[in-house]
Amino acid sequence: MVLKKKVHLVSLGCPKARVDAEMMIGQMQAAGFEHTDDPALADAIVVNTCSFLQSAVDESIDSILAMSDYKTDGRCQNLVVTGCLPSRYGKELADELPEVDLFLGTSDIDKIAAALQRDLPERTYISEGSFLYDGGNAPRVKSMRGASAYLKVAEGCSRSCTFCIIPKIRGKQRSRSVTEVLGEARLLAAQGIKEVVLIAQDLTSYGVDLGDNRSLITLLEGLETIPGLRWVRLMYAYPWNFTDELLSLIKDSDRVLPTSTCPCSTSPTASSRPCGATCCGRSSSSSSTSCGRCPAWSCARR
Repeated sequence: MVLKKKVHLVSLGCPKARVDAEMMIGQMQAAGFEHTDDPALADAIVVNTCSFLQSAVDESIDSILAMSDYKTDGRCQNLVVTGCLPSRYGKELADELPEVDLFLGTSDIDKIAAALQRDLPERTYISEGSFLYDGGNAPRVKSMRGASAYLKVAEGCSRSCTFCIIPKIRGKQRSRSVTEVLGEARLLAAQGIKEVVLIAQDLTSYGVDLGDNRSLITLLEGLETIPGLRWVRLMYAYPWNFTDELLSLIKDSDRVLPTSTCPCSTSPTASSRPCGATCCGRSSSSSSTSCGRCPAWSCARR
């Protein structure tokens, strides 16, 4: 019997990166690899990185170097670095880290199985934008404990906020269709998931790139009909396009929870102006000021 090669994956950064990692684990397993939580037992190691802040860059570099030790002290023969760090720094990163065998940017993580099989001729693959997971082009293995799961509805961001590098790393926003997202939600519910957390870089812009400003409302209405699904949370919901219709839906819903994580800049002044320090489209003198119409806001300071 041929033993399966084992892969250890380290995932850093935000929930969106976590979904990317879950998709990569699914691809690995579909290609015949076995996931292991012990890097000392791994034949290959994947580090899925973040580079949003300098502290995240430092953490990613430290993790890469720590995992590279297993090439001499363990069984690792293949070290792959994926995600935002390669997308941000490209060839410069490859030159500085000879310990790494292969780099995949956010748009190329679907090549992870080929990377682990050493079927890719180049060392660096960094295309523009991000890989848009649709639930059908790759299996996904949930890594969260309990009955909650993230549900990514879009990739990238079309805003140009002065404090944010995401559009450079992940490209302009590209939304999944409502049909695709609902299909994945039904699969999650069938697996026993009771709560889904909707994530995107700019959740309230979901579907705008597809020409539909009501996509989020349509999606929430559809999620309310899925048997077994009890709670829906909104994450990274910017004030723009938080319409009266959306607020009414949240108020009247038994499943959509009346709270939302609203990303804010670290300053209520200059750095917040490019993305509009507003609540529901109404101007505000401070990024922490509410118009009084919104549910309880949780502000994720950057």
